Amino acid sequence: MRRYQDSDDDPTAGRRIVERQLRLLGSSAVNGLRYDLRFYGGGWGTSIAIAVPVVEVDLPAVLAAASAVPPEMIVADTSWSEHFLSLLGGEDEDERPALRDAAARFLDEHREPFQPECHASSAIWFESQSGVNAWIALWDTDGLLGYLSWDQG
Repeated sequence: MRRYQDSDDDPTAGRRIVERQLRLLGSSAVNGLRYDLRFYGGGWGTSIAIAVPVVEVDLPAVLAAASAVPPEMIVADTSWSEHFLSLLGGEDEDERPALRDAAARFLDEHREPFQPECHASSAIWFESQSGVNAWIALWDTDGLLGYLSWDQG
């Protein structure tokens, strides 16, 4: 496994990856940037966790690059809604919590300690074809952007 964190002695390699993810190429130092990037060998996948003040990024560009939309839009897409709802948990339709509650709980369960908590009232976005094998999620809580992605490989 290759791992990069903002606390590395030489954060250059990890920082380059984060810059690509957040479309920060060519930008100066980003205040408040935290990250933990894990790349597993043998096709086992990737795990990316980033936190950054929203004012430090071009949020529309980040959302567009991630093809991220609010969870309500994903559920409205009947060709993908079941995959997404399976990601959030609750296979039984009658026992599923409210969508925003489920999305916030999912993000809180998967976030790193340095990332902001996610609440149902937070702005929340997921990559439009997020499912159990690969997903990208972003959320804004009180001006701090959380970015999580997982790809099983």
